[in-house]
Order: sequence, then C-alpha cells, then structure tokens
Amino acid sequence: MGNPNTGAILALTNYPTYNPNNYKSFDLGVFKNNAVQSLFEPGSVFKPLVMAMGIEEDVVGPQTVYHDDGYEKVSGYTIQNYNQKEWGDVTMTEVIEESINTGMIYVQQQIENQVFLNYLERLGFFEKTGVDLQGEVYSENSIFKQGYDVNFANASFGQGIEVTPIQLVSSFYALANGGELIQPYVVQNFNSEPESKGKVFSTDTTSKVTSMLISTVEKGTAKRAQIPGYHISGKTGTAQIPYSKLGE
Repeated sequence: MGNPNTGAILALTNYPTYNPNNYKSFDLGVFKNNAVQSLFEPGSVFKPLVMAMGIEEDVVGPQTVYHDDGYEKVSGYTIQNYNQKEWGDVTMTEVIEESINTGMIYVQQQIENQVFLNYLERLGFFEKTGVDLQGEVYSENSIFKQGYDVNFANASFGQGIEVTPIQLVSSFYALANGGELIQPYVVQNFNSEPESKGKVFSTDTTSKVTSMLISTVEKGTAKRAQIPGYHISGKTGTAQIPYSKLGE
C-alpha cells in the first residue's frame, strides 16, 4: 500500500513468515524481501499499463471495438484466451473488464515495438527503482528485448517479461497520479519534495484507464474488490509459471 502522489510506501508485507525466535528452522528463502528481491511474470495486472500506451499513442480508445475469435496467430504461434473463450465484438473497456488476452495483443500490435520498449523503459522496468530497501534486484529482460513479435504479443498480457513487485507498484503510481513516475521510498525525509522521474502518460490517458479499472471492479473480473459507497479501480491478475520454478 502506498501514496501515488508522493511515492511513499505505507505498508509492505511478505509471506510466508517465520518465527524470529526459531529462525534456524526455516529455509533461507523465507528471509528474502520479495517486494524488491524477487522477479516474476506479472500476468494480467500488466494489461492496464499496455492499454495506457495504446490510448496515449491514440491508436485505441475505451470504446474502440475489437473482434475476438478466441485466438491470435503471431509468428506461427497460436495464442488463446483463458479457457479458449471466444468473445466476438468487444470494446477496449470490455477487454480490460474481462481480461481478454487477444484484445491486448491487438492493442500491442497497434504500437511499434520500439515505442513499446520505450514506454517500458520510461516506466522503469529495465532498472532498479532505487527504493531505500536493501538488496533490490531487477531484470534486463534481455530475451524479451531481442525483438521477436511473439515476445511483444506475450508481454501485452504480462507474460515473458520479468519485473519486481516494487517496479509494478511504481508503474501503477503513474496510472493513479495523472501519469507521473514518482520515486518510491519507505523512510520519509521531511525536507524533500516527491521526486519525479518524468511524465509517462497524460492526465487524460490515466483518467480513461482509471475509469476502465473502476468498471472492471463494478462489472468485470474484479467484482470481489467492491466496497459499498466507494468507487474502486482494480485489476485481477493471473500468470503461468514454468514448472521448473514451482517449489522455489
């Protein structure tokens, strides 16, 4: 939990936990701060960021219609929706509401690959955030950067790209505060102002994406996040994990 206007991290927790009175009984992996020391493929929570790119580049809008046949063919690969579902004609808002993979591939294909890479770089996904926590790691995503079209298609719905939780939080700050990438921090310095890393999206773009995320909570896959009396913006996220990583 944090403040997207200042970059403050207000609450942070890890699971599984351990008993500090008996720490020798636990695997060393438990002592990692996963927020800054673990890489993962973000899956569908990545989709709002890609949708923001498409809206910012003016190649799609919330009511742009895409016809879904249940799959997209990219470089000889067939990429399907969850449960192989076919949606037919859907708007971009519905693509976010129902987390439709093929619709996100459509958005990504309207954006030049280098422009897509530039957005990811500006959002800080190829470097450390610089948060004031020990041992932060990051991925150069060298395989993804090789530039194959199928890699970009997979990245449109959060697969084939590695990020840390703190990078993801930082990027969502930009969606929540009008497009400004803000330096995240834990310990507050009362003599300093929030540190901006640059404007990534316009306020108009982030306003549209926020409305789409509110609709996702009210009508889409994130209905469980509803709180009576409040408008909540949110996005569900699932991702495939290679079997070799299970149990790590």
